[in-house]
Amino acid sequence: MQAITSIAKTTVQAWVRDKTFYSILIISVFVVLCSLFLKEMTLGNRSQVVHDLGLATILFFGVFMSLFTTTVSVKDKTLYMILTKPIPRFYWIVGNYAGHVFIVLVNTLVLAGVLYGLSEVLGIPWFSGLNYAIYLIFLELMIIVAVSLFFSSFMTSAALSKFCTLCVVVAGHILEETKNLLSAGAGEVFKPVLTALYYLLPNFKAFDVKTEAVHQLPIESSHLEFASVYGLVYVAILIILSSWIFARTEL
Repeated sequence: MQAITSIAKTTVQAWVRDKTFYSILIISVFVVLCSLFLKEMTLGNRSQVVHDLGLATILFFGVFMSLFTTTVSVKDKTLYMILTKPIPRFYWIVGNYAGHVFIVLVNTLVLAGVLYGLSEVLGIPWFSGLNYAIYLIFLELMIIVAVSLFFSSFMTSAALSKFCTLCVVVAGHILEETKNLLSAGAGEVFKPVLTALYYLLPNFKAFDVKTEAVHQLPIESSHLEFASVYGLVYVAILIILSSWIFARTEL
């Protein structure tokens, strides 16, 4: 446990010293604050405009942060230094994941805090559905971090790992459309492929309750429970697969 904690701490410290972390954070805070101006240019409800943009920003820059903080090439020199110590490679995977999740958590909490503060300044009520939406966004980001780490566990190119992770993110958001294609009757050639992708890729629609949160619609507790179990199980599977592959990767 101490080794995992040390690796996680080292991961966090490396990114705290990196200017990219602060650049993404500052830009994302700026975008949330831009809702102050957008609310004057729209005919919609002020509360909906501010909260919709705020939640979208938390998700978008959370994904951006996940891609740029998590992807580590197996050829990274820091990785070689860590693995020279007598610790199992599984510890590096778990510690690295924990460190990057902490970074994403900080980013999420900061943006959520800015959105809440903005709501207070504008006199906009804060509804419990917004807390649920932010929680599910963080669960989605946890999966994206795990996906990025999975590709990083065997790919020598950080750029390729980022690209593959981004493809999974995009595909995970259109799985419902894939399901509709299957229901409509896809071609015999593509149907097995689409079916396999539907069950293998993470379904990020399960974590999307932004519409319900913004429009103050009820969010069922059963949905939150399902999304929590689904997200954590998916992360656990990816961590196990990453550890298994990484243990057999020649460095």
